[in-house]
Amino acid sequence: MLGAAPVAIHAQDMAPQMTAMQQSQYDSWPAERQAEFMGWPTEYQTYYWTLTPTQQEAYWMLSVDQRSQIATMTPMQQQQTWTAIESQLSSSPPATTSGMTGTTQSSNSNMVMRSNPVVQDAPPPHQGEYPLCTDGRTNNCINPREAGKNYGNVPLDHWPGQPASQMSAQEKMQSDSNM
Repeated sequence: MLGAAPVAIHAQDMAPQMTAMQQSQYDSWPAERQAEFMGWPTEYQTYYWTLTPTQQEAYWMLSVDQRSQIATMTPMQQQQTWTAIESQLSSSPPATTSGMTGTTQSSNSNMVMRSNPVVQDAPPPHQGEYPLCTDGRTNNCINPREAGKNYGNVPLDHWPGQPASQMSAQEKMQSDSNM
């Protein structure tokens, strides 16, 4: 247990020092955003402060995987990625971004993200009795034997030993005659 304490202290010492302007921006964030920022790896925190204000806002919208991908890119790839992200943000309506709805009140406020799931209506439940299944009707019907009738498919009272698709025609006929 004692061995873990110096590592935790060392990790805190590794956090990047913020300038007065960065500290002011950090202090203006809600507690949730501050906690999320402090949970990022040190290289993400350092990288965040190198971004433009527009890129910083977009960085909050990225998933953990997307931030990880950007962190592994070369500086040239990062610049190309940010150009594409900024282009996508400027071409989309302010309140909607690829199926997610967000609203911003100012450049320093949290963006509110809401899911917009697609819901498919289920058909209404069947009313009344189900009709008997026939050659032309196989859905929303009841097997005649299950309805108490003396015709229709006969359920097997035993396993025939092998699938019918693997039986010869003679074996199938013999199996049918045993019933």
